[in-house]
Amino acid sequence: MELLKKREAEMRKEYESKLQTLTKNYEEQLSKTRKECEARLLEIIKEFTVKSSEALENTVVSKHEECVEEMKMSAMESSEPFQSTVVSKHEECESTALEEMENEDKYKMESSEALESADASKHEISLSSLSSLSSSLQSPLANIPSYEVQKQMIQPLLTQRLKKGDKWYLVDQKWFKQWKEYTGFDSWDQHTAGEPSAHPGPIDNNDLFKDNVSERLNHHLIEELHYSLLPEPAWNLLLSWYGLSVGSRPIIRNLIEFGSYAKHLKVEIYLINLKLCVDPNTNNIKTGSFSRIDTISRVLTVIKQQFNIPDTTECRLWKRYMINDYELLTNLQQTVSDAGIYEGQMILLEIKNPHGTWSRIVQYSATQTFSSLYYRISSLDNLDIL
Repeated sequence: MELLKKREAEMRKEYESKLQTLTKNYEEQLSKTRKECEARLLEIIKEFTVKSSEALENTVVSKHEECVEEMKMSAMESSEPFQSTVVSKHEECESTALEEMENEDKYKMESSEALESADASKHEISLSSLSSLSSSLQSPLANIPSYEVQKQMIQPLLTQRLKKGDKWYLVDQKWFKQWKEYTGFDSWDQHTAGEPSAHPGPIDNNDLFKDNVSERLNHHLIEELHYSLLPEPAWNLLLSWYGLSVGSRPIIRNLIEFGSYAKHLKVEIYLINLKLCVDPNTNNIKTGSFSRIDTISRVLTVIKQQFNIPDTTECRLWKRYMINDYELLTNLQQTVSDAGIYEGQMILLEIKNPHGTWSRIVQYSATQTFSSLYYRISSLDNLDIL
């Protein structure tokens, strides 16, 4: 678990570093592009200004020369209207010059607005791109990474330390082997790494189940022949990348402690399947699968749900040894294993009578006590016998 946390911290640090680097590069590129854009616009404005000034000057000079010539001609023709002609032509020249200057100012204003608009557009694009980049790095699983990255992310998770209570997942060995070939996980699979034909497709666990309805697994499944075990973080990554095939279901198992004296941890592959019924109708039987570390309280909850009994209804549970031999389960916090419950045993739910009494009488026998004790000692040494 510590290795996993350390690896997660390293990955988070690596993603943050990549984000900072890409952000810095993007900002530098954006700044460079903006400067180039501004420089080009200034050049265009400058060129236009020079051309406009030259054109304006030429226009004014030309108009002035025309005015002078016309005034001379008018003066020669008639000295009397000379004054009015001079005034008229002078006003016309001024009007033309002002019009050209207004056009130049208008172009400068439009150029400035275009530059501001370009900056705003670049800024919006920058923010959008950075946001998308940040999102993709902070959520690396939004898109399937390359097969090399998948291998690098999954490999260290498979060697993490075992911790009691952790969740582990069974995955069909055929699918997992195909994924290994696709990612070049093992040295002998390098020739198929990244090949489209080696792509594993959605995770398919259907072959591990006895049927399409119950949660019961096929008997005698063997690790690395029929299935592989994945820690929860590794399963979550693969599930987010490939999803589940139609009808397929995740298979979650607990890492539990077993052994009478020398305790050690092992993934509980096969759950305990129990027959569930409600007193007095012991012929109406339903089934339920439970972990050895599930509490009697959870068994009670499941029976109530399966038989549509309200949670507030006062009930108690009995386990049956023989046809008329029952033992009351008094400790709801006790685990299924500690209660001595075994595979296929019937669990009977008794509902309290309306007048506040119970129909069944509590009886204890040496046979029941010995049987429970014997099961608690031996059951955890046979987790995979089914």
